[in-house]
Amino acid sequence: MSIPTVCIIDSGIGGLSILQEIEKLSSPVSYVYCADKKYFPYGGLPSDILVERVSYLAEWLFKKRPFDILVVACNTASTVVLPYLRSKFNFPVVGVVPAIKPGCLISSTKYVALLATEATINRSYTDDLIREFSNQTVVFKIGSNDLVRIAEDKILFGVIDEKSIAKILKPIINNKKIDTLVLACTHFPFLIPELISILGPKVKLVDSGTAIAKRVTDILGKISYCNRAPRGRSKLDFISTENISDYKGLSNHLNLQLDVNFLDFCVSD
Repeated sequence: MSIPTVCIIDSGIGGLSILQEIEKLSSPVSYVYCADKKYFPYGGLPSDILVERVSYLAEWLFKKRPFDILVVACNTASTVVLPYLRSKFNFPVVGVVPAIKPGCLISSTKYVALLATEATINRSYTDDLIREFSNQTVVFKIGSNDLVRIAEDKILFGVIDEKSIAKILKPIINNKKIDTLVLACTHFPFLIPELISILGPKVKLVDSGTAIAKRVTDILGKISYCNRAPRGRSKLDFISTENISDYKGLSNHLNLQLDVNFLDFCVSD
């Protein structure tokens, strides 16, 4: 019997942090992963370009590698593209939103920092989440597109720029009341060792990975796969819109316990 297929789109490797969480919870899954390197990072794109680009990729990928669920593994993109995608396509679309609610719930001091791309920080959607879920918690917003590039360089090339990370985190370091950091970008979990090293163990780190994985596995269970008994090993078709060779060392840097097929072609404009 065939195993379900989950498609994940991000501008780079950030969505692999979501894939790893899905792998922990699910039976074998066939993944189609699109790293939209040509438009990296999504955090710097206008909303209309994001909607057009992600919609185009979703349609192209579905034709080439039909899938059961689409995961938009980017906070910035999710804040603007989800309504359009859900109105255009029949397959389920799962997005990623900042984990503000759980971050505020676990904070003891009621001082929380939100770390995201500049676009996510400035979206009214993010402000709405803070108003709805902060529950009298003070939320400090820190926007950085550079941290996305730092995470990408770490995973792809083994380059770790701790000095730049520390500079970005300076508002948290200087505010001793902050005891929780919400990682509102799928790239940022790849920097957790560095974040802990710089901030110390007293600052709790929260991201959306596990919640998104649970949502995906719940959907898989409802679209007839719950009665199947998928066997074998998960597999991954990894597609990049540019420079696929940059990604071929991923298996060495990440603990990807699945069969990876790097597709050596680019998605055209």
